[in-house]
Amino acid sequence: MSNEVYFDICKTCVTQGGSCCRGNSVPLTVSDVDRIRALGHNLTDFVIAGEYGWKYIKDFESWWVESFFSHGEYFYKMNMKPGQDGYCVFLADGKGCTLGHHRPAVCRLYPFWVDEAGCVVYEPGEEESCLIPGACTVEQGLNRIGEDRESVRRLYDEIRNDCVNCRDRHTEILASLLKTGR
Repeated sequence: MSNEVYFDICKTCVTQGGSCCRGNSVPLTVSDVDRIRALGHNLTDFVIAGEYGWKYIKDFESWWVESFFSHGEYFYKMNMKPGQDGYCVFLADGKGCTLGHHRPAVCRLYPFWVDEAGCVVYEPGEEESCLIPGACTVEQGLNRIGEDRESVRRLYDEIRNDCVNCRDRHTEILASLLKTGR
């Protein structure tokens, strides 16, 4: 089985210039970082300390906000590093994501999220970065990315549990990145 992941709708999206793989802050879980490092990648090759102001994060879920590392007047989150072209460092032209099924949890559930009622929904505002929300129902969109409602809920829970239970590891990694200026 190929490690490349590139769904037809994603091929179309990338050719139109906009993409979830370009210009977005893709947050990483500790499991994502460990999994990608196990593939032989160095931390500083794919992780940056994403910087956010309070105005940007204040309206998110409390567990998400509490997972940010506060340093000075800014808040930081482990994010996927963009390449020189602004696209994700793991996006290969014409091939898709070279991480394949090792992609970060956020990438695997995107453009979906789980709302307060536990329903799988399109993440609000993502129609600007993704063609799926404006083109089909949630069920059709899930099929297009090779996921289902239960797998999205599991990924969401993985992200939430990471934010709640792995704060010390996030802080350690982010403090290290900020110390080295990355």
